[in-house]
Amino acid sequence: AHHIIMYFGNIIAAASISIMPNTQRLAAIVGAGPGNGAAFARKFLAEGYKVALLSRKLDAMTDLAATMGSTELAKGYACDVTQDEDVNTAMASIQKDFGVPITTVIYNAGSGGFKPMEQWTPAEVTNAANINAAG
Repeated sequence: AHHIIMYFGNIIAAASISIMPNTQRLAAIVGAGPGNGAAFARKFLAEGYKVALLSRKLDAMTDLAATMGSTELAKGYACDVTQDEDVNTAMASIQKDFGVPITTVIYNAGSGGFKPMEQWTPAEVTNAANINAAG
């Protein structure tokens, strides 16, 4: 079974997709920052998964992966989810580096603002909604 899990604040939506049985489990954590993303990664490592850590900041992902043990188990990747080329490059690199298909995706990337909602422009609302829902 393959899983897609999306995290929105305190709501987690999950869907299980049966494709083909896989003996090697690989989770891609998109938006694997120091908070929830890192916690998801540690949980999946504890469950026997390998993890690919994705964020716009490669240095942060490399540093986070180093705290999780072997680079055979956790590896960081630069990926801006608003850029199709970044997503395609990251996915190809993950497949090459781990040699197994991604079985679980945690979509923890998001965008927001640090000002009262009534001060947001329509373009800011649209941009945040697009990133939070579709990448």
